[in-house]
Parts: sequence; C-alpha cells; structure tokens
Amino acid sequence: MITEKNFLQRALKAYENPQCITLDEFKSDLDRFSHVKKLITKYKNGTGALNERLILNHLVICFNVFGDESILLAMYRVSKEDWDVLFPFFILLDRLPDHIQEYHLNTSDVTLDSEVVNLLRKI
Repeated sequence: MITEKNFLQRALKAYENPQCITLDEFKSDLDRFSHVKKLITKYKNGTGALNERLILNHLVICFNVFGDESILLAMYRVSKEDWDVLFPFFILLDRLPDHIQEYHLNTSDVTLDSEVVNLLRKI
C-alpha cells in the first residue's frame, strides 16, 4: 500500500524519463498527480467545471513517465471519495485493471460519475 512515507520512493522507482536531467523536472512530473487531485476536487465541490482535457493531459504524461504505477500514485493522491471521477479517465485511457490488489478492490464496485462518463464519451 502506498503511504506518505513510501510515495516518493515508489514514484522514483517507477520513474522512467531519459530526458529528465534535474530534480525539478522529476518534481514537475510528480506534481501532476496533485494537479489532477485539485481539478477533481474543484469539480466535486462545485467550484469549477471539470477540465477533462487538462486532467487527461496530466494523466497521459504520468503514464508515460511512471508507467502503470501511475494508477496507484493517482489513487493515493486523489481521495477515495473522488475515485468515481478518476476511474472514467483510466477507462478512457484503457488503463483501469479489473482488480487493484493493493486496495483489495474490484474496480467494477466503484460507481462512476455519470456526468464525467458522458463528457469523456464526447472526446
């Protein structure tokens, strides 16, 4: 299970970006998970529209540099109550597994946010 203590270690282990030469570049890529969290939180709190294309952009870059570990890293950063918004993005990117062992979770048990699903179907 990812914790605050091992989050950075797991991210470093998974990180694969041959063009990255500074720690700032790594931190910038890692911050994408926090940006996704903020965008989803704004949507869920009703203080902003869902910026689905920006979330997708962040997640695509995360998958490019952190690989499949991005799923767990994103799930750790985004609160469990907001996974209903996060998971449709994983589905669109064809990255959501049927089962996530670390959380003992069958992903089909998570009810997806229907507004998000409808927005993503238009992309």
